[in-house]
Amino acid sequence: MRIGIAVKPGLADARETLVGVEQWLRDHAVDGVWTQEASDLLPAAARAVVTRETLPVDLDLLLVLGGGAGGVLLGRGRTRRRRDQERAARRRTRQSAEAPPDFD
Repeated sequence: MRIGIAVKPGLADARETLVGVEQWLRDHAVDGVWTQEASDLLPAAARAVVTRETLPVDLDLLLVLGGGAGGVLLGRGRTRRRRDQERAARRRTRQSAEAPPDFD
């Protein structure tokens, strides 16, 4: 299981909650993917850190603390839709290139 953790930038009040989340992830052997803003609120440690824009789309859950969560989620949805559309276009191109010629 992979869980993404994002936080509203500058939300220092989330620090204690994030420490608890990180401990829970560790205790349950769950992979956490942290936004830079969330990681910056935690003590230095080895953890997967990404920007909001590069949060993986294949997460099982995205935990967002603070206001503005809708923007994060909508942005992730747009990114996923765009990637899915690009993959479908590449697949169609490959399939048409692999199709045998029609010599009727």
